[in-house]
Amino acid sequence: MNRATHLCRIPCNSLPLVGEADFGLSLKPMVHCDRIAEFNVLIYVLKGGMQIVEDGTIYELSPHTLFFLKSGVHHWGEKHFESGTAWYYIHFYNNEPPLNMPQLKNNRIYGGPKYLSPSDFNCYITVPKLLNLPIGNEFEKEIEKLIDLFKSAVATDMIRANVMLWEILLHSFDIAQGKVESSKEDRRTQSVIDFLEQNYCRNFTAEELGKAVGLTYKYIGTLFKVKTGMTIKEYQLMLRMRKAERLLCETEMSVAEIASETGFYDTFYFSKIFKRKNEISPLKFRNVYVPRI
Repeated sequence: MNRATHLCRIPCNSLPLVGEADFGLSLKPMVHCDRIAEFNVLIYVLKGGMQIVEDGTIYELSPHTLFFLKSGVHHWGEKHFESGTAWYYIHFYNNEPPLNMPQLKNNRIYGGPKYLSPSDFNCYITVPKLLNLPIGNEFEKEIEKLIDLFKSAVATDMIRANVMLWEILLHSFDIAQGKVESSKEDRRTQSVIDFLEQNYCRNFTAEELGKAVGLTYKYIGTLFKVKTGMTIKEYQLMLRMRKAERLLCETEMSVAEIASETGFYDTFYFSKIFKRKNEISPLKFRNVYVPRI
């Protein structure tokens, strides 16, 4: 069937709210659930492939695909996910723009000082239905950060997750509009992230990181905190915990082996940090894990 595409429209005068955010993994044959959800769904495929049918339109999602399902629209699956398919997902709520609200003009230029009133935000953005992104794109890191914020035990991180979601939605809107720019500070931050992703399982020195990115560690630390909302050590720990979660779900490695694999050379300390972050022990996390989407 060829139905009209259901696009998510996000008003600029209210903040979208995260209802759930996590990663999923298909360990057994599964198809997408049959439902009409009260929330929008963002899906980012890490590996493998999945089929989703929305109101009769079939979508085949492959690695590095960003996809949005609209709330209130019937969607389901008819074909099994590829074995080992992994994905991130975000359920989110937003107010539906009124019929007379205009779409944001992405080429609008404000000349001189900006004096904005609430009426200037009386517009909405439309996020693309599907984006096929290149390897190493920024969305994967942005979604990982959002998930970490959402799972945090810090109350204010719940609000930060909503702000991060807004950044992701705007980023997708910019790409759909052909507007993607990267500042020098963004590129420097990305160079630090690249280093951390390659070295997060070992204890590197401040001098080593500074030499790798060509900047002083003090400057790096300040810039990184401003751009990501996290210290370098916090980001490194996030990467270690995310790797541990995947190993618990995807392998039969022991907790001691996973601790060593992720840079923790004391199993008890690893379990303590893991429980502090997830509120359950590594073994219980493995036992209760059920992939969702």
